[in-house]
Amino acid sequence: MRFRPFVGSGMAVLAILGGGGTAVHAHVTLNSPNGGEVFDFNSPIVIEWEIDIPHNQQNWDLWYSTESSGGDWVEIMMDLAPGDTASGSVHSFEWTVPGVIADDVWVRVRMDNAGTDYYDVSNASFSIVPAPGVLSLSLVAPMLSMRRRSRGSSDQV
Repeated sequence: MRFRPFVGSGMAVLAILGGGGTAVHAHVTLNSPNGGEVFDFNSPIVIEWEIDIPHNQQNWDLWYSTESSGGDWVEIMMDLAPGDTASGSVHSFEWTVPGVIADDVWVRVRMDNAGTDYYDVSNASFSIVPAPGVLSLSLVAPMLSMRRRSRGSSDQV
């Protein structure tokens, strides 16, 4: 594998020149969700990203992880149409947040190109919580507890 510095938009980026299918963290910026947000599960949110440096793009791929910024990744949508491929163009996808409770959730967007693929990941994790008034069961060893969440609080029932 060869390394080459790539300079664009006033910043240096180290590009990895490898075989097909290799993904490099660069050339696309995930705008939202980008960390610190709290979303109700099963609610719609907008994932937004933009192109920093255009390429011979084929499509977009989106994933989420409840593990870490390094994955395990679950597909949100694959092979989204590339749309406007100019530098600075903004893209979005409405995603229904999954029905899981998690404090360490990340989104990843990949610019799927004819050559090297480029990606970005949320800068920090976000959370998925039950919607207000929804009961959720959580296993607290060794007992099972039930919680009802209201806006701004978590009450034991």
